[in-house]
Amino acid sequence: MSSIEPIDYRAAQGHDIVLVRDFDAPPALVYRAWTDAAHLARWWGPHGYTNPVCRIDARPGGEIYIVMTGPDGVGLPIKGRVLEAIPGESLIYSMDADNSRGEWEIETMPRHAIHMIRLAPLDGGKRTRQTVTARMGNADDLAFMARMGMAEGFGQSLERLADLVTA
Repeated sequence: MSSIEPIDYRAAQGHDIVLVRDFDAPPALVYRAWTDAAHLARWWGPHGYTNPVCRIDARPGGEIYIVMTGPDGVGLPIKGRVLEAIPGESLIYSMDADNSRGEWEIETMPRHAIHMIRLAPLDGGKRTRQTVTARMGNADDLAFMARMGMAEGFGQSLERLADLVTA
């Protein structure tokens, strides 16, 4: 487990949810954990979730497709496109809840967000400060995701990421 401070969560200006976390790992390793499907599948989602399907093509225009499966066995498909990928520095992608088969129980769930991951080296590149900004489409979507516990769930994902990159 990382010995770093807990996640700093706050609703930022506009329609953003922002999570900041420092990792005891270099930016290149944290970036690889985001952009390599085998690594991403190991940490994506809250505690108790798995990702039996996880694909990412970490190039602009590349596809992201994850089926996040909860403890109840229900798979929740998420898809998106990479908008920007700068190794060791940033990853920006769209994220859409794919409810075409009715897996998501919440019909009013916001369907679209942009996730921006920024990595900054700390301590001469031995550690990383990661800032994740999830930009929702409007204030109602932001409020909905906050009520659903997005920050807490994403925070648990980042705990799992910390465990992976510091192992």
